[in-house]
Amino acid sequence: MENFTLAVSLFTQVIASDPHVALHYTGRGIAYAQSKKYACAIGDFQTASSKADYIPSPTVSLWTAKCRFYLGSHASALLAVRDVLSLDPDHTDALALKRRLVELQKHIEDYHTARKRQHWKLARAAYESCLGIYSHEDCELPVDIRCWNVELRMAEADWESVASSVERLMHKEPKSTDVMLLRARVLLLTAKLTDALTQTMAVLKLDPDDANAKEIRTRLKGIIRSQSEGGVHFRHGRWIDAIREWDEALRLVGDKDEEGKGGIIRATLLRSKAEAELNLGNYSDCIKYANLALELDATYAEAFLTRARVNVVLELYDVAVEDFRAALQLGKLTMPALVLSSVEEELNAAEQKAIGERRDINLEILRVEGYRKFCNKIYNATKFAMLKLDEQFVPEPTAKPTGNESIVERWILHKLNVAARDVNQQLEQRNFMAATNTTYNFWLYELCDVYIEAMKVMTDESASPTMRRSAQQTLYTSLDLGLRLLHPFMPFVTEELWQRLPRRPNDSTQSIMLSAYPVFNSSSVFEDAYRDFELVFSAIKTGRSLAASYNLQSDLQLFVRVQSENEVALFESQVPTILALTKHGKSVKVVRTPEDIPAGCGSAVLTPTVVLHVLVRGQVDLDAEIVKCQKKLDFARLNLDKILKTESQPDYENVVAANVRLFNEEKRRTLEADIANLELSIQMFEKLK
Repeated sequence: MENFTLAVSLFTQVIASDPHVALHYTGRGIAYAQSKKYACAIGDFQTASSKADYIPSPTVSLWTAKCRFYLGSHASALLAVRDVLSLDPDHTDALALKRRLVELQKHIEDYHTARKRQHWKLARAAYESCLGIYSHEDCELPVDIRCWNVELRMAEADWESVASSVERLMHKEPKSTDVMLLRARVLLLTAKLTDALTQTMAVLKLDPDDANAKEIRTRLKGIIRSQSEGGVHFRHGRWIDAIREWDEALRLVGDKDEEGKGGIIRATLLRSKAEAELNLGNYSDCIKYANLALELDATYAEAFLTRARVNVVLELYDVAVEDFRAALQLGKLTMPALVLSSVEEELNAAEQKAIGERRDINLEILRVEGYRKFCNKIYNATKFAMLKLDEQFVPEPTAKPTGNESIVERWILHKLNVAARDVNQQLEQRNFMAATNTTYNFWLYELCDVYIEAMKVMTDESASPTMRRSAQQTLYTSLDLGLRLLHPFMPFVTEELWQRLPRRPNDSTQSIMLSAYPVFNSSSVFEDAYRDFELVFSAIKTGRSLAASYNLQSDLQLFVRVQSENEVALFESQVPTILALTKHGKSVKVVRTPEDIPAGCGSAVLTPTVVLHVLVRGQVDLDAEIVKCQKKLDFARLNLDKILKTESQPDYENVVAANVRLFNEEKRRTLEADIANLELSIQMFEKLK
């Protein structure tokens, strides 16, 4: 084997004695290239080209092209190949290298196109094709292409591989800011927030103006702050406030496909929300968030534990036993000994209750009961539809919205459209559990729990004929497409129920198996209606939570305080819906000023301009409520001071990104509204003493 190191040393001695000969530099450059020191080789080739006696040669130009190729400069490598071919059009090695470079460029473009469209299988195929080309050349991948491996594993949510891959990459390229920022993202998504912030600050020390590092730092600080504040609220029993903070953290984390739907940090926050919902008695929401957490992290012991506890409350003991066992198995290495001991006691208690329930029959009858109840839910929804769709009802020729839909109708059509999009993507990815959960959540939590309840008041005798017909059409579309969406998972029940629905004109489809499967439809995108009804639904859920926290069992009186005419119109139009969806609701009144709120109300801030109040006068301990409000007030003032301090920094407008400034402004306005509302509540309770 040739000793290229010795060759480099000898050429260096020759150059020292005569630095003006181009051939000496090209010789050392080739020796550098053959010892895989490509940057040094490029330097020598450039120096040689500047010498007076330099004569371009195919050999030097080819080595220049190869070095640029190996360093990841594909475009400049192609230029060097053209230099070779200009000197020797039939140069075999140059022609072969040109083909590989053109092929590589195509694979790189394919990767970026597939990644942009979130076609991860195609992106991986393009990456592996690039890998094959570099393997054929027997050289290392450039840093940017090595980063693709981490990005792909991140999109696939393979967090163990992601962590090990990025650490290996960091070990090889410790000074690459791209690798450092990629590692910071991985640490963020794997819930190692402090380490992620440390890594981001290391990048900013190298380049204080790095926009990507600044964005990650702002995102991290927001997540850390909201997660911490949510934890403080939770420890003090302020469940609603904790959920609000964790929702903000979830917003910052996001659920992008390229980040594994939010990763382990999103699973952690969802599990925290599930715990808060469990304490509020919102068991369906608790299970929903625990399931979402487990979809993101199937080894999350604490999420199994939360789901086990809510199943105990729901008396689903066999299911709870499974979850307790999973929590113990997965938590052996992560949970403290005292916690494990407590979980074992909970497991033993659940097993005893399960044995008592099934009386020695080795059958998870409660799980079967749960399936039966869901089937009944679907059956009752279809039965309800048949009662509402009278003999004169004729479906529209297509499922396209007519334009007469109310806000809640547009909301359910939008949710159905989103569910169809998500289920198709999940089936394409062979993620059958996620597809099943998406369909289940649409039927249970959106169609049955919201729209069917809301549309009852839209089809009674007081409703106008136009409203009634529109509500019927929307109900029909939701059931028709909803049953088709569910059909792959429950074929027999959905076939039976679908046969009972009337057909659209000119539709002779004989079986649901032959009907078109729902897909995303741009005509059913209603972002404005979705956003407006989500605000209304937030008020409904907050009203339920306030009622639960104050233990109000009947005659719930709600007051929605708003500021703009649009908000007045929105909430006044939805009063019947709010009453229909609020348990034990007696009245809902939309007001504009604090003076319109009766004394003795508990409250919660929904947005900077919308506050929900519930009358609790005569049903609470006034002194305890004043103390509770004062604690919340102190905490809100502390958070407001932090925001104001951030906004008062020098060059805040120029240094901080626009989206971050908007977020801080929204946070500040919400805190200011919260403070004003808490001060008002304290004054009201003081007057009642």
